Amino acid sequence: MNTTLPQSYGIGYYAKRLYRQLDRYINDVLRPFDLARSQWYAILVISQHPGLSQKELQQILQIEPASLSNLIDSLIRKGLIKRLPGKRDKRLKELNMTPEGTQLLFAVPDPIASSRAKMLQNISPEAQTTTIQTLEQAIKNLSEAQG
Repeated sequence: MNTTLPQSYGIGYYAKRLYRQLDRYINDVLRPFDLARSQWYAILVISQHPGLSQKELQQILQIEPASLSNLIDSLIRKGLIKRLPGKRDKRLKELNMTPEGTQLLFAVPDPIASSRAKMLQNISPEAQTTTIQTLEQAIKNLSEAQG
């Protein structure tokens, strides 16, 4: 079955389709480690920014507060992170890795590098550059249109 669609579907369609394929691929890489993409990304960010507040993590991940709460709770249940009262403000909660979380993070193959290598095989550097420039301009155009 031919799954190639005509260009008349538009760049947004293909960008969304690529995002979904990337999401599936990354989740497949992470599945043996009992992680989803969002969980892996959260522990990666927390490992790079010890003591990060939940609000700061929410801003970095760009997700809704309820989704963030579920994500953090699942990582705590798995023993990968801990939530502690803030050092400067006890009302704020700081997020830190547990030793088990750090160990798991180092054991997991980098799903971004893996997906990038797979996705970009047989695509010339010139075509990659053109694609990035096109998408950046499309994002800028829409951003400016929204004010």
